[in-house]
Amino acid sequence: MKKIYFLSILSILSISKIHAQTVTVDDHTPNATATYTFTFTTDRALGYGSLSEAGANQGVLTDIFVISSTPSGFPSFTSVDSPNNITDAIIKIDGVVQDNSDFYRIVSYFGFGIYIGTETIAIPAGSTIEVIIPNLIVNPSTEAEYEFNWRTSTAHGFDAVIFTASINVSTLSTDVVKVNNINKYVYPNPSTNFIQISGITESQNYKIYNTLGSEVISGTLSQDKEINIKELTKGLYFIELEDRSSFKFIKN
Repeated sequence: MKKIYFLSILSILSISKIHAQTVTVDDHTPNATATYTFTFTTDRALGYGSLSEAGANQGVLTDIFVISSTPSGFPSFTSVDSPNNITDAIIKIDGVVQDNSDFYRIVSYFGFGIYIGTETIAIPAGSTIEVIIPNLIVNPSTEAEYEFNWRTSTAHGFDAVIFTASINVSTLSTDVVKVNNINKYVYPNPSTNFIQISGITESQNYKIYNTLGSEVISGTLSQDKEINIKELTKGLYFIELEDRSSFKFIKN
């Protein structure tokens, strides 16, 4: 019989942050029940065979996606109390939709969060994970920017990685991902041929990701340097700088 093990934050070891995380929403209006999509890249193996402790490297439940508390400003998530209740959730690994029967999906994690875990799927380091949750999260009633935090861990809360991204709730907004981007912005936006980042004071590396979290361009950016985006297909992209600033832009 499968068992789920929950550990307090005091038991979580080696917490760290990594890049290329986004959260998008299909309806930004206040009080709307929206579809939320969380996309992130894991820098370590997860799932089956991921735990290195002797005698416990297979058949051990690992945390693929955990929101341990309702984000500040959001109403409580719909409460249920047994596995496999987010029946319409979609989980993708490197763009491939997974069989939901391989995952535990629980709303009301300790009464107020979301938990998704597996003990049967092996997820290699470097994989892009996409979790799509419809008809569950209700937007706040106040127009503002809100932050989501979620985590993964190899097993039983060990070796956790924390992800953070933001969205705007507004009658006029579009998806926003913002980390340390004070006094910086992308222009022109939208653009067809090139973009620049205003406010760059020193050279640093950058990476551009599509909405699936796949890296499509990388390079080194300096003040007044243009980034060529001519070869990108039309759509929404995210650029992340070495200093962890990140921005969205639209390719026309």
